[in-house]
Amino acid sequence: MKRKIRSGLLLGVALACAAAPARGEVACRATIRGTEGQRWEQHMMAEAADGFSGDAFIADGQWVKYSGEFGPPAADKIPTAFWLGSISQVVTAAATLKLMEQGKLALDSPISTYLSPVPERWSKITPDHLLSHRSGLPQVRAASGIADRAKALKAILALQPVGKPGEFHKSDDGYTLLAILIEAVSGQSFESFVQTQIFNPSGMKRAGFWGFEPSPSPVAPPANPKEADRQSHKIWRKGHSVPSWGYRGATGMFSTREDLYYLSLGLRTGKILKASSFDLMLTPSSESGADVPDGEGFGRGMAFKRIGGKVYESWQEGEEEKLGHNSLMRVIGDRLYVSLSNSGKSGSATWSERIDAGLLACANH
Repeated sequence: MKRKIRSGLLLGVALACAAAPARGEVACRATIRGTEGQRWEQHMMAEAADGFSGDAFIADGQWVKYSGEFGPPAADKIPTAFWLGSISQVVTAAATLKLMEQGKLALDSPISTYLSPVPERWSKITPDHLLSHRSGLPQVRAASGIADRAKALKAILALQPVGKPGEFHKSDDGYTLLAILIEAVSGQSFESFVQTQIFNPSGMKRAGFWGFEPSPSPVAPPANPKEADRQSHKIWRKGHSVPSWGYRGATGMFSTREDLYYLSLGLRTGKILKASSFDLMLTPSSESGADVPDGEGFGRGMAFKRIGGKVYESWQEGEEEKLGHNSLMRVIGDRLYVSLSNSGKSGSATWSERIDAGLLACANH
């Protein structure tokens, strides 16, 4: 039912862009008083028996502490990938900061510096506003089903603001606009720039993009394939994703648990960004986050909790609801937790949220 992977060096990295998932409702199902690994093993076997399909991964300091694959994906001979949902945004944020390092983009310049035409109502927003969900753009995925970049840009910029620049409003459309910006500034496709500047330097070999996964697909199937085809025919056909600007930037990437580990390592060790650029990803950019040293804050592509002015805990979760895929990555201190699933929801929570909560409960059992 599960498969272990090799241990290796881990340097934890904060990956997040949403409020911390609640985790007080799930208890550890282990009944033994053994090691953490034994408790996680017993707990995960019970969760798999209840319908969990996917991966659980924990690393602490320099070592992988637990790694397992459950359900149909465990039958594969190679690691299975899962759609990441909003975890994709940390990659888009890193790609944007890479352009800043290359001197091709300034975070505080209006987007009209790089894109045209830009309506007056959006003339004051900057790449930094987009990175921190402070642009005032709504959350509607206006570019969903659109394959042409110019049409996608027009659809997003036709939206009406839901707030003023500087106010926090989560917007996937803002991250799609960043993907358009990355193409316009770099002169490469979004996928090519991310592959060469983020995936390759970090050693990610099995990550990829919506609309461009190879055949046969390395990604776990939807929880309900027939329902996925019925609901998503414009963006999902016969078991494969269809290119769409609504799935660039904000979501639409797939990865294995191992590649998420390499991503975290690459960010932390300078393989992807300079230390000063990575610090920006962990620097609060909302007014409340900047003024209050403790509590939850939002940076650029990430959310985190600070205690004593230092980042204590961070998280990132994502969901492709129509496919039943969901993901959660959390860092507490130097311990990394990753949950990936293609089994949809368990009650009102995603299976990744439930697995994350149970792993934490077993660690403190």
